[in-house]
Amino acid sequence: MHNYFARGTLRTKFFLWSAAVLVIFGLVVSMLYFQHLKRAVMAESLQKSELILQEVEAIRAYVKEELRPLMQKRFSRDTFIIEAMSTTFISRRIMERFGESMPGFVYRRVSVNPHNPRNLADEFEEEMIDWFEAGPERRFWQGVVQKGDESFFVSMVPDYFEQSCILCHGDPAAAPLTLVETYGNDGGFRFKAGDLAGLNSVAVPVSDPLKKIKRLSMGLFVGTVTGTLALLLLFNLLFNRLVISRLTRIMDDLAQGEEGEPTSEGRRAVDGSADELDNLKTSLGQLNRYVQAARKGGGLEPNVIGPYVVGRPLVAGTLSWVYQARDTRTDEPAVS
Repeated sequence: MHNYFARGTLRTKFFLWSAAVLVIFGLVVSMLYFQHLKRAVMAESLQKSELILQEVEAIRAYVKEELRPLMQKRFSRDTFIIEAMSTTFISRRIMERFGESMPGFVYRRVSVNPHNPRNLADEFEEEMIDWFEAGPERRFWQGVVQKGDESFFVSMVPDYFEQSCILCHGDPAAAPLTLVETYGNDGGFRFKAGDLAGLNSVAVPVSDPLKKIKRLSMGLFVGTVTGTLALLLLFNLLFNRLVISRLTRIMDDLAQGEEGEPTSEGRRAVDGSADELDNLKTSLGQLNRYVQAARKGGGLEPNVIGPYVVGRPLVAGTLSWVYQARDTRTDEPAVS
């Protein structure tokens, strides 16, 4: 590849280097455009996930602070109506209905030891539970998570047990009988106030938007490179007409030999490594040597050739000089 840039005519070098610069420019512009759109998609997904998560938390708070205490007053201590008293059950069912109208959005309420096996944390969610437990001051996490072939922007918040939750999650012997009969006495029990109950998360699908902005970025790259290369071809034609053709004529004029043909020094190098400027430099160097030789010749003492006394040179050609001379017989000027 280096030989293509180092050899060839001046026009070829100009075209290749300009094309390389334009391709790199198009690539950089496309990457910056992709990153800009990606940040915009992520910001929009964050806003959506935070909004949905706050709505879910509001639902859970309503159940915990108003609906559940009301139900506990109306029914006996051993009664636990899941559909009206479980924050997890109610929030999950509401979000399932929400998901029917907004496909792709996923709400999860998970734990490592839940009452309902449906709420069991997967491998990634277990890692996040460990992450929140390692830093109790951590109250929020967000990021892109790959699930199968789909990418999701996930927002997570931890949920800690309060004292009012211990009735249903503490000692199974003290728990409402209805709850134990429904879920058994293994999962979801033996916690105390302040323990990490689990995670609430909302996942917003981003695979389709990311694929779309990739296509847009690729289209921008192709369009930018195609358009700029078309302009480059036009500039190349103008450059050839206004610069290269004139340089070639000047080079040919300087390289004319005695027979009117370009000299060996004026011709292109056999390996093609010399361009028009290199040949022009060679021709100007040759001319410079002739001028220097003529200047040296002007300082020599006159020579005598037969009846002629040769003086200073008048004109320097490619292979010959014209000197001033004087005929000693007639004492008149002559040329030689």
